[in-house]
Amino acid sequence: DLLDSLAPIPRWELHKEIIMQVAAIVRNSELAQEDIAENALTTAFASMGRMVISNKVRSASFAVKSSPLAARYIKVQDGKVEFIDHSQFEFDFAIAKRRQQNDELATLHALLEKDRCNREKTKNKINNLERKSRLWKTGARKLVLDAIQTENGTVARAAVADELAREWRPTFTQSPDELAFAKGLKELQGFIPQLDELYAEVGIPSSDDFTETATHARPRATGKDGIPYSGWASTLGGETLCQLFYETTEGILP
Repeated sequence: DLLDSLAPIPRWELHKEIIMQVAAIVRNSELAQEDIAENALTTAFASMGRMVISNKVRSASFAVKSSPLAARYIKVQDGKVEFIDHSQFEFDFAIAKRRQQNDELATLHALLEKDRCNREKTKNKINNLERKSRLWKTGARKLVLDAIQTENGTVARAAVADELAREWRPTFTQSPDELAFAKGLKELQGFIPQLDELYAEVGIPSSDDFTETATHARPRATGKDGIPYSGWASTLGGETLCQLFYETTEGILP
């Protein structure tokens, strides 16, 4: 009843919070197991990656203490969550993901022979999964960003993330003209009288949407870090962009 009484955007935010809390409970339970099932292994890798990207110290500390798998790949040091060996993490993550996708492909091919009524739908699923699988196949050979060249010409290795944040901060912290925005929104009210209904019909992009968009991107660098748009064309890249999207909509800037 409480959710139904809320406007669309607050309802989405509360839905997200509930889902995140439930997902955290499931994640902690899976990571604490000594023998993680094959189909849950990729989820565990993705969780560890998000802990590092978002610097979730509390979650990472619990994972390292309770999970031998997490202790093998991540660590908490001086208030920061870091990979023990970034290259090894990505290599093992790619292998686990490929195994999972191969199992899913085998199941779909078996279904293709049995279920004649939904052949086209199953073929589309196979094509999409094979496309995603190709992205992970190249993952084992990708280069890991080890250092960047800063504006003054020095090479930063120890704090790459901090340097990138510093370089990009002016781009993402420009203050909007609130008066102009309010005036423009007021003018639009006459054309969009039912704004809440419009928001309710707009689908929120998923991590798959970000990954799919990146697969069509050109290999051109987006800024001083030298990372091209196409460099985000992976499941982990899509999840990272999706997480940044949610944080940005909540006013949390990089």
